[in-house]
Amino acid sequence: MSERLHIHTNTLRYRLTKIEQTAGINLADPDIRLVLASSSTHSTPPAPPVPCDLALDLGERCPLGEKRP
Repeated sequence: MSERLHIHTNTLRYRLTKIEQTAGINLADPDIRLVLASSSTHSTPPAPPVPCDLALDLGERCPLGEKRP
């Protein structure tokens, strides 16, 4: 994980310890990790589709199902 984040292994350990202390959780608990993993994948709602005429103005493709004006 530290390689993916481009940080030193000790830095990752330190930050995880600070997260545990600040949030008052134990990341070694599999139930806590499951809750965190499932909540992080659903925390950001998808963006609404852009109308076709606006998408063309932005240089994007029309959303599926819409025809060009």
